[in-house]
Amino acid sequence: MPRDTSASRQPSTTLFQVCQGKDCCKRGSAALLEHAEYALADTPVSVAACKCLGECKRGPNVGIKTSGQKKPIVYTGVQTDDVQRIAEAHIERQRSLSL
Repeated sequence: MPRDTSASRQPSTTLFQVCQGKDCCKRGSAALLEHAEYALADTPVSVAACKCLGECKRGPNVGIKTSGQKKPIVYTGVQTDDVQRIAEAHIERQRSLSL
């Protein structure tokens, strides 16, 4: 039975975007998106699909935006093993900025 984490989940200040453009999809971004949704479910990170991040030949690509940022920081060649590390680095950065 799935657990309800909505009450304990903090408001999201970080958006983890997974490119679903044609080239990234050929390189596994659909599976990467699914993994990110699962791996980051209990974190203050929102996960969403997005369109092209402009690095098509280096995909699959991920963009990270934190509150106040207009453009995402783009990571290229992202694999499932990278998801948690990338998200945690941005969560920690947000914490240090709010101190």
